[in-house]
Amino acid sequence: MSPRAFLQFCDILEREGGLQPTRRATIEEQVAKTLYILAKNAKNRSIQFWFRRSGETTSRHFHSVLRAIIVS
Repeated sequence: MSPRAFLQFCDILEREGGLQPTRRATIEEQVAKTLYILAKNAKNRSIQFWFRRSGETTSRHFHSVLRAIIVS
């Protein structure tokens, strides 16, 4: 995915899906984590290592992005 397509996808999720940034994670980071999990079938533990976030945070972001995808 090109950087431009990625940013457009994030913008659609924000506008139409209602995805919001958190205090410490941008929409782009949340979407990147979700796409990585889906593309690589990655486990929560490996995402924690690469993005330096807790398992709960990773799970919460994953579900928020999926919800935004379904709504939009």
